[in-house]
Amino acid sequence: MSQAVQTLDDMVRRQLGELLFAERRIEMLLPQLAEGTSDAELVGTLERHLDDTRAHVQNVEEALQALGEHPEARRSPAVEGLERELEHDVEEIAPHLRDLFYATRAMRLEHYEIAAYSSLYAVAGALGEKKALRLARRSLEDEEHALRALGQTAERLARNAAHEATAA
Repeated sequence: MSQAVQTLDDMVRRQLGELLFAERRIEMLLPQLAEGTSDAELVGTLERHLDDTRAHVQNVEEALQALGEHPEARRSPAVEGLERELEHDVEEIAPHLRDLFYATRAMRLEHYEIAAYSSLYAVAGALGEKKALRLARRSLEDEEHALRALGQTAERLARNAAHEATAA
């Protein structure tokens, strides 16, 4: 049975544990997404974000250690749901739309991470947890950058798909 959140400190620890779970799962998913796409720009964006994600895993582990915690991931049903959705839906996507599909699904993951780091930033800021606050701010900036890059790629892929559909 999980421990109840009684204090803001408990909330920060829980959020960090959930972020550790999310970052580790995304660290496993990004290479799969990159492998499944044929668009060089998308592959590059996913690979660059994988480097950021690896750093985020380490940063979250360090933040937990700074709070005197063993870096233990806390299961996130939201991340698991996004992962299941990706695995389930990919089989239903026409091959010529797969790159766009992967870009938009990666965007969904980024939105989750942005929400998670924003939440951590709010709570850690109220507590004055400087390490968690720095982690949240730096990671939030990385996630927003990745979302912008993925969004630009998705828009280009969608325009190309629309153009091909009207040309056919």
